[in-house]
Amino acid sequence: MFCSLLLAACGQVSRPAARQSLLQVPRQKLVVGLDTISVEVAATEEMRHVGLMFRTVMAENEGMLFVFDRDDNYSFWMKNTELPLSIAFADRSGRIADIQDMSPHDETTHHAPPVPVLYALEMNQGWFLRHGVKVGDVIPSLPKP
Repeated sequence: MFCSLLLAACGQVSRPAARQSLLQVPRQKLVVGLDTISVEVAATEEMRHVGLMFRTVMAENEGMLFVFDRDDNYSFWMKNTELPLSIAFADRSGRIADIQDMSPHDETTHHAPPVPVLYALEMNQGWFLRHGVKVGDVIPSLPKP
């Protein structure tokens, strides 16, 4: 009986929501500009692939930090992403190389940094502008890949 109820309940959860809830994405505090933010750290390929897909809300000082294994010109798009986001690309030293705005569900525009980076930080759209964070600023204490 319990197994039947469990299977019935699982059938009602969408695959993306179930997949996202199964990922144990660690959280970390970061100082960005004058603010302390809480980020989910996407440091595995699966976590980076899911990213912020299917989220409908994110608090003002929360975001997702993508940590890669090596420096490269990583490209981002907004497939299945409900939230308007801004992305800051940072190099190995934490220096922000570029900041771009991204529109929900835009599968045609690919957002990539102008130079190889090791990190990408997604926040609610306009967060960097509202908090005075700009290209050239450094994000200290980023986790090592």
